Amino acid sequence: MDSKNYAEVLIDGNVYTLAGVEEKSYFQKVAAYINEKIDQLKSQPAFTKQSDDYRNVMVELNIADDYFKAMDKLNAMEAQKVDMEREIYSLKHELVSTQMKLEAALRSLDDFQRKQMGQEAELKKALSRVKVSEELAAAAKESEEKAAAVMAASEAAKNAEFTPSVSQIPLSQKGGHGNRKGKR
Repeated sequence: MDSKNYAEVLIDGNVYTLAGVEEKSYFQKVAAYINEKIDQLKSQPAFTKQSDDYRNVMVELNIADDYFKAMDKLNAMEAQKVDMEREIYSLKHELVSTQMKLEAALRSLDDFQRKQMGQEAELKKALSRVKVSEELAAAAKESEEKAAAVMAASEAAKNAEFTPSVSQIPLSQKGGHGNRKGKR
């Protein structure tokens, strides 16, 4: 059980002993607030000419006014807090949703990049095959041109009744038998 605290306070020139579970500094703070209200009212010229009862009621009304203004402010702040909590909840939900969309987009991007890498590898292989095909076609064309030139030279030699010596016939035309000499 809380023990009571006692404090002597000065309110409007009179000493009062207050008791409660609050700290002594709290009692002094309350007394200072009441003295401030009394001083505010005393600064008005007609206030000091009124009866004690009237002055006490005016102090009480001013304190009650402060209380209700503070309660209105508190209620507004509590309503604002509820609105902010709703907004926070909504933002958290939106954040989670956005994170899920981002993760899905990143997975999609990763899949696309893997697919693209595979397609690039296939394209490189296809380009390599095309290059080899082009090289083979060029080699075949060169061989055909050489064969045509040999055939043309051979035909020209026949027409001129010239028979080349074996050393003048390329190996490819000799039948690929090395240094063996053919018929003359």
